[in-house]
Amino acid sequence: TVTKHSQALTFPELPTKAYGDSPFAAGAVADSGLSVTLASSDGGVATVAGGTITVVGVGICTITASQPGTADFEPALDVLRTLTVTKRSLVVVADDAAFTYGQAIPPFTVSLTGLAAGETAADVDVLPTVAAGSVVLDSVLTPSGGADTNYAFTQYVAGALTVHPVSITVRALDSRRRPGHPNPAFEFTLTGLVNGDAFGDLGIPVSFACPATEGDPV
Repeated sequence: TVTKHSQALTFPELPTKAYGDSPFAAGAVADSGLSVTLASSDGGVATVAGGTITVVGVGICTITASQPGTADFEPALDVLRTLTVTKRSLVVVADDAAFTYGQAIPPFTVSLTGLAAGETAADVDVLPTVAAGSVVLDSVLTPSGGADTNYAFTQYVAGALTVHPVSITVRALDSRRRPGHPNPAFEFTLTGLVNGDAFGDLGIPVSFACPATEGDPV
């Protein structure tokens, strides 16, 4: 009668991983020197190939190490380890924006720092939004919100909105007066106003200077 040798597996506890982390070695070995087989209880969380574990998504799964034995070795007792995959942290930055008053307000966008390799903002389920403190004056662009299965928005960084003034032209109208009479009330035209604004909306006075006086000769 040939007695098979016993064997045992060594499989260290698995560290907590974040979505997007690089594949890592499981570290499972058999004291017989035979190869160890790994299996994942949830391929949506992690997959295994050879002795390497690849993170796929957020969640918790069980990684089982086994060695079925050979003609010389008894099967080893399976060793089970829990793998926890957490959301990957993202920093959200509101992109600076600028436009000229009266023109179309540009769309406000964000940049994301910390995305997993090969992924872009298009891979995020719901992107954060950006709100402006004002679209008439320079203001702060504040990002907020956002949602994703595999990402956590852990920091929001404000941006700046610059509103360039629009140029307007004030032109004094020609005036006449009779000799010996005071100067008439001067008038002007204003061009370049936008958004339906009127002169009174500007909140600035217009003054006139004329060297002619009532006693000047014709």
